Amino acid sequence: MPNLKAFREALNESDYTEAFKHVFFFVEATDGTQTLLYLRHHPAAVAAVTKGLPEGTQNIWTGPALHWDDHSLGGRLVTVGKLKGKPVVVSLTFDIIEDQIVCFYYASSPIVDWDKITKWFKEHGMPGRTAENRPNRTNVTNFGDCVRNLLVAKQKKEEAA
Repeated sequence: MPNLKAFREALNESDYTEAFKHVFFFVEATDGTQTLLYLRHHPAAVAAVTKGLPEGTQNIWTGPALHWDDHSLGGRLVTVGKLKGKPVVVSLTFDIIEDQIVCFYYASSPIVDWDKITKWFKEHGMPGRTAENRPNRTNVTNFGDCVRNLLVAKQKKEEAA
């Protein structure tokens, strides 16, 4: 489990470099797609979707059930720069999934400059690396990368116990 106290303190002080040290994975996802991921992987939602299906029926809508904490760690709107005098803003929200902090982010301003956004993230330590030395970031389409890394980390923790 990450150090939630240190994470919250860093976030409250807008020290994103320190806060990101506690983030396991970054996922580019709007609020709506983040909610769909939650519904696809939260055990209660998975149970509701699969209720009544005949035994052995494959349900392709749901993914592996994940322990997705029902209480978000909150979020922030961050101005990462300006373009033609207008702010470039990124929305960050943080959830605990399988005892790890996952950051969901998306460009939320009318003016979007992905070069400025990417530069801001790099300046604050994102992306980090997974145990396999791959970037710890993905998008909604490839959310399975995040799920796989979460489940591998969980398995390693259980084997060490």
